[in-house]
Amino acid sequence: MRIHIRDAILAAREAETIMDFIRCAQTAVDTIVRLPRFSMATATRLLTLARPDRAVSINGASKAGLARLTGRTQYWISEPRNYGMLLRWVYAQRWYQSPVPADAGEAGLWQARAALLDVLAYDNSSPLTQA
Repeated sequence: MRIHIRDAILAAREAETIMDFIRCAQTAVDTIVRLPRFSMATATRLLTLARPDRAVSINGASKAGLARLTGRTQYWISEPRNYGMLLRWVYAQRWYQSPVPADAGEAGLWQARAALLDVLAYDNSSPLTQA
């Protein structure tokens, strides 16, 4: 199981073009969610850790916010088969296409701009975030 996950994530991490990343990320999500006890949240978190510049984490506390941002339903956001389309939406946004900032601190944040979408979408009042 660990080898399947590693291979799927590694392929996405090494993808050079956006289209290659979308393809590899979709394959990784499809592979990981089929494993016992693994979910969309786990699959997308692993991808986001590997490629914060291109991957978006989807979890129970962020899917409502992502649905609002994208104009899609929470059900659509939660469907593993739609992950590639969600990434295409992200990459089409003006904020994603902006050039690398000259300031080193801002450039560091820019490198994680896809991963930081979770921060905007995350609902801290969700019962899923309560301890």
